[in-house]
Amino acid sequence: MSADQNGAAAQVLVDSRDAVARALGSNEPVLLNDDLSGSDQLVILGQRLRARLRSTGGRPSDPAWTTSRRIPFQADVWDHVRDAAERVSAVTGYKVSPAQLCGQIIEDRLSDLDDAALRAFEEQTSSPNEE
Repeated sequence: MSADQNGAAAQVLVDSRDAVARALGSNEPVLLNDDLSGSDQLVILGQRLRARLRSTGGRPSDPAWTTSRRIPFQADVWDHVRDAAERVSAVTGYKVSPAQLCGQIIEDRLSDLDDAALRAFEEQTSSPNEE
């Protein structure tokens, strides 16, 4: 992926993050792990995955992951995920698949949303006709 493509993908993520933050009632988004470099974040992801993944003879997986879903991605975004998974694999010593990496990222981000934030979002986005 070229630097221009990386920049464009990063801008889409920033725009999406800001839109979600506004929808949740935040006036000023706070970046999680903003003080960490991208490589530090990959190391942390790798450590989390290494602690979770167990091998039963095949590719290591988290036994708690019992549901699989297909999620569509743009080709360039999936290329970026695949590259990140390869880098995390090098750090962990385990073969981390792009889907496993995505699962960990999704779980990490969802755990940052507390019930109060979700209720506030629902209240702000509910239609006045629903009451």
